[in-house]
Order: sequence, then C-alpha cells, then structure tokens
Amino acid sequence: MYFNMVNQYDTIKRLSKQEDFIVKEKERTEAYIHYIMSLSGGFMGAYALLNRCEIFGSAQTANMIHSILDLSSGSWTSLLLRLGSLLIFITAIIAATLIPRLISICILAEIPVIAVLGFFPANMDPLMALYPVFFIMAFQWCSFTGVKGYASSTIFSTNNLRQFISSLSNYFADRNKKYLETAWVYGFTLFFYHIGVALCWYFTKIFGIFSVWLNFLPLLLALVLVEREHIFINLRSFLQNTSA
Repeated sequence: MYFNMVNQYDTIKRLSKQEDFIVKEKERTEAYIHYIMSLSGGFMGAYALLNRCEIFGSAQTANMIHSILDLSSGSWTSLLLRLGSLLIFITAIIAATLIPRLISICILAEIPVIAVLGFFPANMDPLMALYPVFFIMAFQWCSFTGVKGYASSTIFSTNNLRQFISSLSNYFADRNKKYLETAWVYGFTLFFYHIGVALCWYFTKIFGIFSVWLNFLPLLLALVLVEREHIFINLRSFLQNTSA
C-alpha cells in the first residue's frame, strides 16, 4: 500500500508539472496570436489611410462625426455612404457577438476579404472601397478582445497607449511590479501594431493598393498559432481526465 501511495504521488506530481508546462505554453501562444493580430490590425489601419484618402477603416468615430456634418449641410450622397459603413460595422459587431467565439472564424473571414480588396480600383469611391475593411476590423475587434486578462484592442491604439502610460506612471510611483507587467503587455501591443503600420507604408510605396495582399502572411501565421493553442487545450483536457 505504501508503494502504491508513493507511485500515485509521483504520478500526480508528474501530471501537475506537465499541466503547468501546457498552461504556460498556451498562455504564451495566446500572447503571440494577440501581437500578430495587432501587427495585422496596424497594417490594415495604415492601408486604409494610405490608399483611400486618409479614411481610417478601423473605427467609426470620425465617420459618425462626418455623418452629422453631412446631415447638417444636406450632403445626402455622402451621408448615405457613411451610414452604409456604419451599418456594416454594426452588422459585424452583431455577427461576432452571436457567433461562438472561435477566433479562427475571424481570421478565416478576413482572408477572402483581403483577397477581394486588392482588386478594387484605385479611383473607386474611398468610402465604398473600405466597406469590407469596416466589416473585418469590427469583427476582429470583437474577436480579439485582449490578452493575459487585459482588455487590449488589436485594431487601434488609443486605449493601449493610455494603459501603457498609466501603468508606467503607477510603476514609477510605487514600484509595484504588477504595473510593469501591464506596461509590457500594452507596450508590446503598441509596438507590433506600429510595426504593421511601418510595413504597410513600405510595401504600399512598392505595390500600391496590392500591398493589402501581404497581410495574408500575419493572418496565416496567426492561424498556425491558433492550431497550436488548440493542441495545448486538448492536451490539458486529456491530462485532467487522466488525473481525475
């Protein structure tokens, strides 16, 4: 009986170590996915600004302001175009909310949309040309909501910047390492987002509107990482069932 208890203890200890390793690798993979999608979000934000008359296709604040201005001035055609983009953005939020939160669905939805974007002519109405971007960015916003327990967007930077600066300020004020960890998360998100911006600027100079197709690369990498994450999830479930 003593040896059985020792063997059981050794087995539990070994399984516990394996589970700890799996949990850490899963969390690390989640962080990689978040940062890669931030790079993709920065790329798409810059693509819209550089190629479509400096319209930011990842948010609706400016669009709604212009909608009120168009309504006030009686610019009905422009107003209808802007309301169309707002409706698309809202539809994507509803879809992302109601569809089960499988982040692979978001990535798979973005790939064909990006494929189509490269065929839109350069002289197309810039707002209409960004209708697909409004959809996929809203979908991504609702699908990738944060990392390591922190709410962090992958499609724009304002809140990430605020959290980064606030965390650094709090850390230097009382030296609590928790704030430093928070600053790292938001800082890395900002870093990768703006790497995406820089890459888009560089490739747009070379390929013009066709540069959007280069965003396939981070999306495909993110898909691979999602599959890696699923492997760790299944392994952890297997270990938990084994030790039960």
